[in-house]
Amino acid sequence: KAEALLIELKNYQHGKDTTALEQRFEALKQQWAKSKPLDIEVEEKSWQERFTRLSQSIQKRQQKSREYHKTVIHLQNICEQCDKLTNNQVIKTEKVKKLQDKWDKILQPSDSISIFTELNQRFSSVIKILQSNLQQQKKQFNEKNLQLEKLLTELEVAVEAGEMKTAFPLEKQARQLANEISKLSTVENKSAENRLRNCGSKIGKLRSWQNWGSEQGRENLCQQVEDLLNKDVKPTELISLVEKNQTAWKKLGSSGYSADMWKRFDKACQSIHQHYREYLCVEMEQLCENLPEPEITANLVRKAQTDWKQIGSQGNSQELWERFNKACQIAYEPCKIHFETKSNERQQNLVTRQKLCEKLENFIGSTNWEAPNWKEVRRFCHNMENDWRTIGVTNRKDKKITQQRFIDSIGVIKSHLQT
Repeated sequence: KAEALLIELKNYQHGKDTTALEQRFEALKQQWAKSKPLDIEVEEKSWQERFTRLSQSIQKRQQKSREYHKTVIHLQNICEQCDKLTNNQVIKTEKVKKLQDKWDKILQPSDSISIFTELNQRFSSVIKILQSNLQQQKKQFNEKNLQLEKLLTELEVAVEAGEMKTAFPLEKQARQLANEISKLSTVENKSAENRLRNCGSKIGKLRSWQNWGSEQGRENLCQQVEDLLNKDVKPTELISLVEKNQTAWKKLGSSGYSADMWKRFDKACQSIHQHYREYLCVEMEQLCENLPEPEITANLVRKAQTDWKQIGSQGNSQELWERFNKACQIAYEPCKIHFETKSNERQQNLVTRQKLCEKLENFIGSTNWEAPNWKEVRRFCHNMENDWRTIGVTNRKDKKITQQRFIDSIGVIKSHLQT
C-alpha cells in the first residue's frame, strides 16, 4: 500500500492539494505501528527498513507537493489581481510593475509541469492586456493634455478680455479636464497647474467687480417690477413682463445680493401675481352672469384654471382660491348637465348601432343564400346603410369596434350580391 501511495504521489498532478493522500499515509503508519512484529528478527528488520525507506520517500514527495501547491496559490493570486486590474478605468504603471516583480520573485520548479506552464501563459496574456491598456491610457493622457493646452489658451484670452460669460465655463472645463489627467498619470504638469491657478485668481477679482454690477442690475429690476403696478397694462401682459424680469434676475446668478433686495423683488412680483389672480376671479364671476354655449363656457373655465396653476403659488391665498374655485364651479355647473346629456346620447347611439349590427348578423344567418330573394337582399342592405348614417356619434373608444362590426357584416351581404 505504501508503494502504491508513493507511485500515486509521483503521478499526482503537481500543485494540487495533497491533503487526502497525506491522510491515507497517516492511516498506513498507524496500521503499521499496530501490526505485530515477525518472529524472525532478520525478516522483521528487513521489513522495517523497507517501510522506513518508503515513508521517507513519501514524506519528501509530500513536502515537494506542498511547496508546489503553495507556489501555485501565490501565482493564482497574482493572476487574479491582474485580472481585476484590467477592469479598472485607470491603470497605474506602478501597480503593473509591482505585480510583475512579485511574479519574478516567486521561485518556480525547473521541471516542465503543466499547471505552472498554464499559469505562466495566463500571466503573460494578462500582462499583455495591461500593457496594451497602458498604451491606450498614455494616448488618452497626451490627447487630454493637448485639449487642456487649447482650453487654457482660450481661457487666458477670455480672462484678459474680461469676457466672464466665456471664461466661467472654460475654467470649469479646464479644471475638470485637469482632474481627469491627474488620474491617468502620476506625472504632474506644473506649467498647466500654474496657468490655471493664475486664471482662477484673475477670475476671482473680476467676479467681485461683476457682483457690484449685478447689484445695480437687481436694483433696476426691483424698480421696473414696482413700476408695473402703476402702469395701465392688461393683466395678461403684466404677467408676461414679470416673467421676463424674473428670468433676468436668474441670469444675474444665485449670489451677490442681499436678503432685503430679494424680499423687495419678490414682494413686487407677488403683488402682480395677486393682481392677476383677482383678474381671473372677476373673469369667472362675470362669466357666471352671462353664460355662452356650454362648450365655450367649459373651454373658458379650463383655460382660467390652467392659467391659475401655471403661476404656481405666487400671489396666492386661501381666500382668493376659494373665490376663484367657487366661480369656476358655478360657471361649469350647466356644462355638467350638457355633457351628461351628450354622454347619454352617445351611449344610446351605441346601443342603436349595436342593435343594427345584430339585425345584420341575424339576417345573414337566417337567409338561404342558395336561393335568396335578391331584390329583398338589396333593399335590406340599402336600408341598413341609410339607417347607419342617420345614427349620431358615439364615444371614440366604441366607434372603431362597432364600425368594424358593421363593415364586416355589410361586406358579407355585398359579397353575396356580387357573386
